[in-house]
Amino acid sequence: MPPLPRQRLWARWGLDPAEGLLDGVLIECSMGRIARIEPSRTPPADVPEDCRWPNGFVTPGLLNAHAHLDYSWLGGRMPRRGFVDWVGAIVAARRALTDETGAQAREACVAAIDQAIAAGTTAIWDISSLGVARPLLETSGLASISFMEIIAPSRADWEANGRARLAQFKMASYISPPETSIALGVSPHTAYTVIPEALEACAHWANRRGVPMAIHLAESPEENELLIDGAGPLKDYFEDLTGKNPAEEFGVGASPIERAGRADALQPHCLAVHCNLPQPGEAQLLARSEVPVVFCPLSHAWFDYPPYPLEEYRRLGMRMALGTDSLASNRQLDIRMEAAEIARRYRPNDPLWILGLATGAALGSLPPYGGRGTLAELQRANWAVWEAPGLPRRPTIDNMIDCWLDPSTRCAQTSITCSNALPS
Repeated sequence: MPPLPRQRLWARWGLDPAEGLLDGVLIECSMGRIARIEPSRTPPADVPEDCRWPNGFVTPGLLNAHAHLDYSWLGGRMPRRGFVDWVGAIVAARRALTDETGAQAREACVAAIDQAIAAGTTAIWDISSLGVARPLLETSGLASISFMEIIAPSRADWEANGRARLAQFKMASYISPPETSIALGVSPHTAYTVIPEALEACAHWANRRGVPMAIHLAESPEENELLIDGAGPLKDYFEDLTGKNPAEEFGVGASPIERAGRADALQPHCLAVHCNLPQPGEAQLLARSEVPVVFCPLSHAWFDYPPYPLEEYRRLGMRMALGTDSLASNRQLDIRMEAAEIARRYRPNDPLWILGLATGAALGSLPPYGGRGTLAELQRANWAVWEAPGLPRRPTIDNMIDCWLDPSTRCAQTSITCSNALPS
């Protein structure tokens, strides 16, 4: 990748999760990083006209910490009858994939990436289920992690396919060039689609190397019912699908989060996705593990799940970020609208924390995911510029965050100059 050019940007206002409201901001970038940032109420004469935003404000670029871009082609096609029907429709769609629908999947994925960038996104962490999105992300300029999905619902599946899939990931991670816009990770899908032996093997391999890992945990009531009680509609679905009681492979009596803990998967480099329904004491376990939790508010609302334990997670100082999940359970891939859903439904009293959830700043400083999401020197040169029909006459942090969350405010420019998916 050739050296990135020197760039200067000025905006009348700035919003930063760490610094708050910036009364005029000048950003100078070099080699893909912020080389200098300083207050400036008027634009210096040498800032180009197309890099001046007298009626706009700048924020760090947004992070989508959980997406399934490969399922973008299913947008508008999925049932709204409940989680198990939705899972069945996903499985059926995967099995029915043809060359023709594969081409549709690619076109939909291109459109989804473009939509995300237009909405201020500069980084996407994606689960690679079909392999469609990965090459597109490599050339998108977005700072991305592609988590190779592993599904092994039985010992036979693990021996026949899962081990080979993990070996494929190992080889890809060894030969991946260091200077690329994409990093590679591994994703044992869930505690009910990956047998304990396979989950432990994936976690062990990732833990030894600090490789990014992601797992869906405690997403639905049906998941908890299956794994804790060995009952419910998800059990019935898998029995109909495989002819076997899933308890034969997974056992019963342990929650999804407990199973992840037993497998040593609750680590700072493992994204715990959803965690909608922790059992008593499990929020504290997640906090002690320093595992980052990814919440997908609009997908959560799509399934009409019970209220999310957001305030408890916040009180415990959890490392958190926002995701969209896929267009199979969301109308759009727009992290700002996910933040707006949090502000509307959960009403946290710290507006900068909401911004930090959207930019990745709420992940803290712990590697490999922390150390991002602010406008600061040496940070990656990723930002979003926003224009509103009318900025507040007397801007404050509260009314500027309200302005940012207003659907009438549009993203006017997104910088995607990052050359690596993880901070360094």
